[in-house]
Amino acid sequence: MEQTEDTADSLRIEELEQIEILGSSVRQEISDVVAALGPCSIAEVGRQLHRSPHSLYYHFRIMVRAGLLSAAGARRTKRREEALYATPARRMYLRYDPSSRTNVEAVCRVAASMARVAVRDFRRGFRPDLAVVSGPRRNLWAARTTGWLSEDELQDLNEHLERILELLSHNRSRNGRRLYALTWTLAPLAIARSGTEGDRSAS
Repeated sequence: MEQTEDTADSLRIEELEQIEILGSSVRQEISDVVAALGPCSIAEVGRQLHRSPHSLYYHFRIMVRAGLLSAAGARRTKRREEALYATPARRMYLRYDPSSRTNVEAVCRVAASMARVAVRDFRRGFRPDLAVVSGPRRNLWAARTTGWLSEDELQDLNEHLERILELLSHNRSRNGRRLYALTWTLAPLAIARSGTEGDRSAS
């Protein structure tokens, strides 16, 4: 869940209560899976998350009340009729307000929940029957790097990141596809400078 520009299929999460609700890693996972699957039942989400549907009802109710999920009809199964849910937009993003301490704290909790989910996803995928760890079809890796960027290079990086988001979110069709999760953070680093202006090395 990122901060980006408004599009026809995107929704800005403005309210502090909504942002705080997404500070739960379970609700973050629910939001991501429902957005990826399209209208789906709690049972379907439970299967994707390896969780009992009964453990998810409470979270679904909270998210529906907050407008982060909505009812999307029903579907008849062999046993009963299942309610379906959808996200209000394919991509939802948070309002970032560095001048508001409450907003900063809430957004940081969402970022922390993303990190927890990313570790779980990585561990679940680190299996000999799933993981490809080299070559052009590699599907499992973790990386961190730092680098110096000019304003133009930063713009170029953001364009690449936006393209990645579009690639992951443009299609809900499951035919011939596997569900993937991608998490990253990009942040300016506060560098402790030495006494001379020309020396840009970190202390």
